[in-house]
Amino acid sequence: MKKLFKWIALPVLFLSTTLAFKSAGPGDPESKQQLLTLIRMAISQAHTNNIAINDDFSRLVWQKYISFLDPNKQVFLKSDIEQLKKYETTIDDEINGAPISFYSACLAIYNKRLAEAEAGYIKNLQKPFDFSKSDKVLLEPDSIDFAGSPAALNQRWKDELKYRVLDNLLSLQAQRSASAAADPLRKKTDAELEKESREKVQKQFDRTFLRLKSNLADDKQFALFLNSITEIVDPHTTYMPPADKRAFDESMSRKFYGIGAGLKEEDGLIKVTSLEPGSPAWKSKMIDVNDIIFKVGQGSAPMEDITGMALSDAVKLIRGDKNTEVRLLMKKADGTEKTVIMIRDEIVQEDALARSAVINNNGKKIGYIYLSGFYADFKNANGAHCAADVAKELVNLKKENIEGLILDLRNNGGGSLQEVVKMLGLFIKNGPMVQVKGRTGNPQVLRDNDEAQLYAGPLVVMVNALSASASEIFAAAIQDYKRGIIMGSTSTYGKGTVQTTYGLNIPATATTPAKEFGAIKLTIQKFYRVNGGSTQLKGVVPDIILPDPYDFMKLREKDKVESLKWDQIAAVDFNYPPGVINEDGIIKMANDRLKKDPTFSKMTSDIDWFGKNNERRYDLSMANYKLRKDSLKIKSDELKNLQKLPKGQELQLSGLTASNTNTTANPVDEAKSTKFKEWIKGLSTDVYLKEATQVTADMMVK
Repeated sequence: MKKLFKWIALPVLFLSTTLAFKSAGPGDPESKQQLLTLIRMAISQAHTNNIAINDDFSRLVWQKYISFLDPNKQVFLKSDIEQLKKYETTIDDEINGAPISFYSACLAIYNKRLAEAEAGYIKNLQKPFDFSKSDKVLLEPDSIDFAGSPAALNQRWKDELKYRVLDNLLSLQAQRSASAAADPLRKKTDAELEKESREKVQKQFDRTFLRLKSNLADDKQFALFLNSITEIVDPHTTYMPPADKRAFDESMSRKFYGIGAGLKEEDGLIKVTSLEPGSPAWKSKMIDVNDIIFKVGQGSAPMEDITGMALSDAVKLIRGDKNTEVRLLMKKADGTEKTVIMIRDEIVQEDALARSAVINNNGKKIGYIYLSGFYADFKNANGAHCAADVAKELVNLKKENIEGLILDLRNNGGGSLQEVVKMLGLFIKNGPMVQVKGRTGNPQVLRDNDEAQLYAGPLVVMVNALSASASEIFAAAIQDYKRGIIMGSTSTYGKGTVQTTYGLNIPATATTPAKEFGAIKLTIQKFYRVNGGSTQLKGVVPDIILPDPYDFMKLREKDKVESLKWDQIAAVDFNYPPGVINEDGIIKMANDRLKKDPTFSKMTSDIDWFGKNNERRYDLSMANYKLRKDSLKIKSDELKNLQKLPKGQELQLSGLTASNTNTTANPVDEAKSTKFKEWIKGLSTDVYLKEATQVTADMMVK
């Protein structure tokens, strides 16, 4: 049985995300049981923790799958939950080979209740709401139980629909007040606007239920059930159906095979938002921004209607293998319909690759590199690899005679373990960079043994609450070696675990064909700093802490109940050259400056205010709700503006010399140049980058 799955990738570190379930594998009971067996074996044989699949585990899976199906407790009744309790301690038996029963029983009840909920929301939106009463609604599912009766569940729906209509109505009233005298909106009554609000909310829920019903397909639901098992193991152990495995590979390599059109979902329709220069869509001359895609076909196969489909699922249909044909039924701006046939080609996500600029600060040049992820094309040695790309940017920046460097890892969710070790070697001469340890054996120390140091000057690393995994390895090593200064929110994300992917495949026999069920992303190790501490849960605490709007949101690893615990192992010997930076002096100087800075002081105050006023409990009288909405908008706008430098105080940034070449003769290069300039313009108003620039300048003082 151990041969039922095979190792298919090198260890990878990344931030867990919610997956869409498309093209999952088995439909028959035998295949379902085979896939469940493969997942059980992978967990029991390779997970970093010794997982006991018993009644306690079963109870957690039972609860997780129900919460996946009904996260807001708006579908199931309390009596349904009581009926399903008989399966609470049997799921471990199913995982270990017993017939699969809970999944089918739960889904049967869910299908029935979903149809009732759909009929209920439509009925509740037929009549106007009365916003003169101070009705209350609590939209915190963790604070409420399942409804005890159909009437109570209907009231729950009615309260939420009233809240959504009220929110839309106030927005329309604000638009009416701001509209010109000749605008037809100006003449509309409150009753007319209330009716429009109900119609808008109905369209929103129509799309939601269309999506929910499309997700009732057996392959998608069984994938969801499997993930209720894997996520109990830990938040980053995940089952990936074949299409999701492809999407994961694309995200790691920063390339995919498709048509090169940016898309968005709007009112249940998939609209084109942009065209990648040089892509099949761009070359076709038949696709324009704002075109609507109704159907997608693979080669000569029948087209599939994507109206109401989740954007992520629509994208998976449009993408595919290189040199394969995809057909799109489009609706043009003039109302005509057109079928566009294209051959998929490689699309490199250039915006997601390492990018650099030069900050001109009082006659001194400071280099800036942005890295969105520690990407690696595992299938192609000549493909995109972040360490090599950062090295190229460093070489080019050194040609610009920079005297300091800012490396921006904000919102960087992680990536390849090998790449982060290689990248650390660009800044640190040599030595241990990180330790990794599985559930057995001694820790493995990953080292950089190359004494070459591509960049040895002043270094600031920017992080935030969404800097995770490989980003935390990098920041921790730079901090432990005193190689640079870390700046950012109170802590990074706190993901200190290593994942790899295993193919869940059954080979062909003389009488049966091969079965490919996708893959499981499995936590196989934890990583530790060279000082022995884990970043799990605690993350990396920056040397200089800046107020971060993410700080009041519960989105870090420590906020997930299934997360693995923090621990510590022995430190390894490492040395850092003395006198690299005047660390204590620079940090004190920055902190003194921040205490006196009115922008950051006000930002801290606003963030604290949001933390105290973040409960989703609402008074549904128009007067009271308007007061709350207005105060939230004032604070939100204020916080957003505080993060942008005022006019006249912008940073002076420019592209590297090679980036400033006149490319207007080539339309593709001209389009890329325009996107680069827009990126530079956005950076110039970044208040956090301004402070990082000042800290870097302080480090440059001899």
